[in-house]
Amino acid sequence: MQHIPRSSGTTWRNALFTLLTPIFLGLFSLSGTAQAQDADAFVDQVQTAYIVYYGRPGDPAGVEYWSQQLAEAGGNLNAIIDAFGTSQEFDDRYGSLDNQTLVNTIFQNTLNRDADEAGLAFYVDGLTSGQFTLGSIALDIANGVQDGDIDAATLGNKLATARAFTDAVDAQGTDYNADEIDGAVALLAAVESGDVSLEDALAAVADFAEDGVYNGPALNIAETAINAGDFTTLIAALQATGLDDVLTDPDTTFTVFAPTDD
Repeated sequence: MQHIPRSSGTTWRNALFTLLTPIFLGLFSLSGTAQAQDADAFVDQVQTAYIVYYGRPGDPAGVEYWSQQLAEAGGNLNAIIDAFGTSQEFDDRYGSLDNQTLVNTIFQNTLNRDADEAGLAFYVDGLTSGQFTLGSIALDIANGVQDGDIDAATLGNKLATARAFTDAVDAQGTDYNADEIDGAVALLAAVESGDVSLEDALAAVADFAEDGVYNGPALNIAETAINAGDFTTLIAALQATGLDDVLTDPDTTFTVFAPTDD
Protein backbone atom coordinates (compact mmCIF):
# COMPACT_ATOMS: atom_id res chain seq x y z
CA MET A 1 0.00 0.00 0.00
CA GLN A 2 1.28 3.46 -0.87
CA HIS A 3 2.47 5.52 2.09
CA ILE A 4 0.88 8.98 2.28
CA PRO A 5 3.16 11.43 4.03
CA ARG A 6 1.49 13.65 6.60
CA SER A 7 4.21 16.30 6.83
CA SER A 8 2.55 18.44 4.16
CA GLY A 9 -1.20 19.07 3.79
CA THR A 10 -0.85 19.77 0.07
CA THR A 11 1.24 16.65 -0.52
CA TRP A 12 -1.24 14.50 1.43
CA ARG A 13 -4.24 15.84 -0.49
CA ASN A 14 -2.50 15.39 -3.82
CA ALA A 15 -1.57 11.81 -2.99
CA LEU A 16 -5.11 11.05 -1.83
CA PHE A 17 -6.53 12.53 -5.04
CA THR A 18 -4.11 10.40 -7.06
CA LEU A 19 -5.26 7.26 -5.25
CA LEU A 20 -9.00 7.93 -5.40
CA THR A 21 -9.39 9.36 -8.92
CA PRO A 22 -9.15 5.96 -10.72
CA ILE A 23 -11.64 4.50 -8.24
CA PHE A 24 -14.22 7.25 -8.83
CA LEU A 25 -13.72 7.10 -12.60
CA GLY A 26 -14.25 3.35 -12.47
CA LEU A 27 -17.45 3.77 -10.46
CA PHE A 28 -18.78 6.37 -12.89
CA SER A 29 -17.95 4.07 -15.80
CA LEU A 30 -19.74 1.15 -14.18
CA SER A 31 -22.74 3.36 -13.45
CA GLY A 32 -22.91 4.48 -17.08
CA THR A 33 -22.64 0.90 -18.31
CA ALA A 34 -25.39 -0.25 -15.94
CA GLN A 35 -27.67 2.56 -17.10
CA ALA A 36 -27.11 1.63 -20.75
CA GLN A 37 -27.85 -2.01 -19.98
CA ASP A 38 -31.03 -1.01 -18.15
CA ALA A 39 -32.13 1.11 -21.11
CA ASP A 40 -31.55 -1.80 -23.51
CA ALA A 41 -33.48 -4.12 -21.22
CA PHE A 42 -36.39 -1.67 -21.08
CA VAL A 43 -36.46 -1.45 -24.88
CA ASP A 44 -36.52 -5.25 -25.14
CA GLN A 45 -39.38 -5.45 -22.62
CA VAL A 46 -41.40 -2.85 -24.48
CA GLN A 47 -40.75 -4.55 -27.83
CA THR A 48 -41.90 -7.82 -26.28
CA ALA A 49 -45.11 -6.11 -25.20
CA TYR A 50 -45.71 -4.89 -28.75
CA ILE A 51 -45.03 -8.37 -30.11
CA VAL A 52 -47.33 -10.27 -27.77
CA TYR A 53 -50.13 -7.71 -27.76
CA TYR A 54 -50.13 -6.41 -31.33
CA GLY A 55 -47.94 -8.84 -33.25
CA ARG A 56 -45.82 -6.01 -34.62
CA PRO A 57 -42.61 -4.09 -33.89
CA GLY A 58 -43.00 -0.96 -31.84
CA ASP A 59 -42.91 2.40 -33.56
CA PRO A 60 -39.93 4.55 -32.51
CA ALA A 61 -42.00 7.13 -30.60
CA GLY A 62 -44.00 4.42 -28.83
CA VAL A 63 -40.92 2.45 -27.84
CA GLU A 64 -39.26 5.59 -26.48
CA TYR A 65 -42.36 6.64 -24.52
CA TRP A 66 -43.07 3.24 -22.98
CA SER A 67 -39.40 2.65 -22.20
CA GLN A 68 -39.42 5.89 -20.18
CA GLN A 69 -42.60 4.81 -18.43
CA LEU A 70 -41.00 1.46 -17.67
CA ALA A 71 -37.91 3.13 -16.27
CA GLU A 72 -40.09 5.26 -13.97
CA ALA A 73 -41.84 2.05 -12.84
CA GLY A 74 -38.49 0.54 -11.90
CA GLY A 75 -38.59 -1.96 -14.77
CA ASN A 76 -41.91 -3.47 -13.68
CA LEU A 77 -43.65 -4.33 -16.96
CA ASN A 78 -46.83 -5.18 -15.06
CA ALA A 79 -47.17 -1.46 -14.36
CA ILE A 80 -47.64 -0.59 -18.03
CA ILE A 81 -48.80 -3.73 -19.84
CA ASP A 82 -52.53 -3.24 -19.23
CA ALA A 83 -52.35 0.22 -20.79
CA PHE A 84 -51.60 -1.51 -24.09
CA GLY A 85 -55.15 -2.87 -23.98
CA THR A 86 -56.77 0.56 -23.76
CA SER A 87 -55.49 1.90 -27.09
CA GLN A 88 -57.52 2.62 -30.22
CA GLU A 89 -55.36 0.12 -32.08
CA PHE A 90 -56.38 -2.60 -29.65
CA ASP A 91 -60.07 -1.73 -29.99
CA ASP A 92 -59.85 -1.67 -33.78
CA ARG A 93 -58.06 -4.99 -34.09
CA TYR A 94 -59.34 -7.04 -31.17
CA GLY A 95 -62.42 -5.33 -29.78
CA SER A 96 -64.89 -7.74 -31.41
CA LEU A 97 -63.04 -10.96 -30.52
CA ASP A 98 -64.22 -13.41 -27.88
CA ASN A 99 -61.93 -14.44 -25.03
CA GLN A 100 -60.87 -17.71 -26.63
CA THR A 101 -59.82 -15.98 -29.83
CA LEU A 102 -58.07 -13.23 -27.88
CA VAL A 103 -55.95 -15.69 -25.92
CA ASN A 104 -55.11 -17.74 -28.99
CA THR A 105 -54.12 -14.55 -30.82
CA ILE A 106 -51.59 -13.82 -28.06
CA PHE A 107 -50.08 -17.29 -28.60
CA GLN A 108 -49.92 -16.73 -32.35
CA ASN A 109 -48.37 -13.28 -31.97
CA THR A 110 -45.76 -14.54 -29.54
CA LEU A 111 -44.94 -18.08 -30.63
CA ASN A 112 -46.44 -18.57 -34.10
CA ARG A 113 -48.62 -21.41 -32.85
CA ASP A 114 -52.02 -22.07 -31.37
CA ALA A 115 -52.42 -22.48 -27.64
CA ASP A 116 -52.49 -26.04 -26.33
CA GLU A 117 -55.94 -27.14 -25.20
CA ALA A 118 -55.21 -27.09 -21.46
CA GLY A 119 -53.42 -23.74 -21.59
CA LEU A 120 -56.17 -22.18 -23.64
CA ALA A 121 -58.86 -23.34 -21.19
CA PHE A 122 -56.81 -22.13 -18.20
CA TYR A 123 -56.30 -18.63 -19.56
CA VAL A 124 -59.81 -18.25 -20.95
CA ASP A 125 -61.32 -19.25 -17.61
CA GLY A 126 -59.06 -16.81 -15.78
CA LEU A 127 -59.82 -13.98 -18.21
CA THR A 128 -63.57 -14.62 -18.03
CA SER A 129 -63.60 -14.72 -14.22
CA GLY A 130 -61.48 -11.60 -13.88
CA GLN A 131 -58.58 -13.48 -12.28
CA PHE A 132 -56.36 -12.48 -15.21
CA THR A 133 -56.20 -9.51 -17.53
CA LEU A 134 -55.17 -9.92 -21.13
CA GLY A 135 -52.00 -8.06 -20.22
CA SER A 136 -51.10 -10.48 -17.45
CA ILE A 137 -51.79 -13.41 -19.78
CA ALA A 138 -49.57 -11.87 -22.44
CA LEU A 139 -46.70 -11.50 -19.97
CA ASP A 140 -47.23 -15.01 -18.62
CA ILE A 141 -47.02 -16.52 -22.10
CA ALA A 142 -43.92 -14.53 -23.02
CA ASN A 143 -42.17 -15.22 -19.72
CA GLY A 144 -43.12 -18.90 -19.81
CA VAL A 145 -40.89 -19.87 -22.72
CA GLN A 146 -38.06 -22.20 -21.78
CA ASP A 147 -34.50 -21.44 -22.86
CA GLY A 148 -33.38 -23.77 -25.60
CA ASP A 149 -36.79 -24.79 -26.92
CA ILE A 150 -38.44 -23.79 -30.19
CA ASP A 151 -40.74 -21.26 -28.52
CA ALA A 152 -37.76 -19.40 -27.07
CA ALA A 153 -36.03 -19.39 -30.45
CA THR A 154 -39.17 -18.08 -32.15
CA LEU A 155 -39.70 -15.27 -29.64
CA GLY A 156 -35.98 -14.45 -29.70
CA ASN A 157 -36.04 -14.09 -33.49
CA LYS A 158 -39.18 -11.96 -33.34
CA LEU A 159 -37.55 -9.69 -30.75
CA ALA A 160 -34.37 -9.33 -32.83
CA THR A 161 -36.48 -8.53 -35.88
CA ALA A 162 -38.61 -6.02 -33.99
CA ARG A 163 -35.59 -4.16 -32.66
CA ALA A 164 -33.98 -4.06 -36.11
CA PHE A 165 -37.26 -2.87 -37.64
CA THR A 166 -37.76 0.01 -35.18
CA ASP A 167 -34.13 1.09 -35.47
CA ALA A 168 -34.28 0.98 -39.28
CA VAL A 169 -37.48 2.98 -39.72
CA ASP A 170 -36.22 5.48 -37.16
CA ALA A 171 -32.85 5.88 -38.87
CA GLN A 172 -34.35 6.26 -42.35
CA GLY A 173 -37.44 8.23 -41.37
CA THR A 174 -39.73 5.63 -42.93
CA ASP A 175 -43.46 6.15 -42.45
CA TYR A 176 -44.81 3.70 -39.89
CA ASN A 177 -48.40 4.65 -39.33
CA ALA A 178 -51.80 2.98 -39.69
CA ASP A 179 -51.27 2.33 -43.40
CA GLU A 180 -48.03 0.45 -42.75
CA ILE A 181 -49.09 -1.57 -39.71
CA ASP A 182 -50.56 -4.48 -41.65
CA GLY A 183 -47.28 -4.95 -43.49
CA ALA A 184 -45.33 -4.85 -40.24
CA VAL A 185 -47.67 -7.43 -38.69
CA ALA A 186 -47.26 -9.73 -41.69
CA LEU A 187 -43.48 -9.34 -41.58
CA LEU A 188 -43.28 -10.35 -37.94
CA ALA A 189 -45.80 -13.17 -38.37
CA ALA A 190 -43.46 -14.78 -40.90
CA VAL A 191 -40.59 -14.97 -38.39
CA GLU A 192 -39.97 -18.50 -37.13
CA SER A 193 -37.34 -20.21 -34.99
CA GLY A 194 -34.58 -20.94 -37.50
CA ASP A 195 -31.50 -18.95 -38.45
CA VAL A 196 -32.63 -18.69 -42.07
CA SER A 197 -35.97 -17.29 -40.96
CA LEU A 198 -34.19 -14.56 -39.01
CA GLU A 199 -31.92 -13.76 -41.96
CA ASP A 200 -34.93 -13.48 -44.27
CA ALA A 201 -36.72 -11.28 -41.73
CA LEU A 202 -33.78 -8.91 -41.36
CA ALA A 203 -33.54 -8.63 -45.15
CA ALA A 204 -37.27 -7.85 -45.25
CA VAL A 205 -36.75 -5.19 -42.58
CA ALA A 206 -34.13 -3.48 -44.75
CA ASP A 207 -36.52 -3.52 -47.72
CA PHE A 208 -39.37 -2.15 -45.62
CA ALA A 209 -37.24 0.67 -44.26
CA GLU A 210 -36.33 1.55 -47.84
CA ASP A 211 -39.84 1.81 -49.30
CA GLY A 212 -42.35 1.18 -46.49
CA VAL A 213 -43.68 -2.00 -48.11
CA TYR A 214 -43.50 -5.65 -47.08
CA ASN A 215 -43.60 -7.96 -50.07
CA GLY A 216 -44.18 -11.19 -48.18
CA PRO A 217 -41.88 -13.97 -46.99
CA ALA A 218 -39.36 -15.62 -49.26
CA LEU A 219 -40.92 -18.61 -51.03
CA ASN A 220 -39.49 -22.11 -50.77
CA ILE A 221 -38.87 -24.22 -53.86
CA ALA A 222 -42.26 -25.92 -53.81
CA GLU A 223 -44.12 -22.62 -53.39
CA THR A 224 -42.09 -21.02 -56.16
CA ALA A 225 -42.89 -23.89 -58.53
CA ILE A 226 -46.60 -23.75 -57.69
CA ASN A 227 -46.77 -19.99 -58.19
CA ALA A 228 -44.97 -20.23 -61.51
CA GLY A 229 -47.81 -22.35 -62.86
CA ASP A 230 -45.78 -24.37 -65.38
CA PHE A 231 -44.14 -27.00 -63.17
CA THR A 232 -47.15 -29.27 -62.61
CA THR A 233 -45.13 -32.41 -63.42
CA LEU A 234 -42.52 -31.43 -60.83
CA ILE A 235 -45.14 -30.61 -58.20
CA ALA A 236 -46.95 -33.91 -58.78
CA ALA A 237 -43.68 -35.83 -58.39
CA LEU A 238 -42.77 -33.96 -55.22
CA GLN A 239 -46.18 -34.58 -53.68
CA ALA A 240 -46.17 -38.26 -54.65
CA THR A 241 -42.84 -38.80 -52.91
CA GLY A 242 -43.43 -36.49 -49.95
CA LEU A 243 -40.56 -34.26 -50.97
CA ASP A 244 -42.78 -31.19 -51.07
CA ASP A 245 -42.69 -31.17 -47.26
CA VAL A 246 -38.91 -31.67 -47.24
CA LEU A 247 -38.41 -28.69 -49.53
CA THR A 248 -40.29 -26.37 -47.17
CA ASP A 249 -37.58 -26.63 -44.49
CA PRO A 250 -36.52 -22.97 -43.94
CA ASP A 251 -33.13 -23.94 -42.52
CA THR A 252 -31.93 -26.01 -45.47
CA THR A 253 -30.76 -24.83 -48.89
CA PHE A 254 -31.80 -26.85 -51.95
CA THR A 255 -31.05 -26.60 -55.65
CA VAL A 256 -33.53 -28.26 -58.02
CA PHE A 257 -33.22 -28.56 -61.79
CA ALA A 258 -36.53 -29.33 -63.46
CA PRO A 259 -38.04 -28.80 -66.91
CA THR A 260 -41.22 -26.82 -67.35
CA ASP A 261 -44.41 -28.45 -68.67
CA ASP A 262 -43.73 -27.14 -72.20
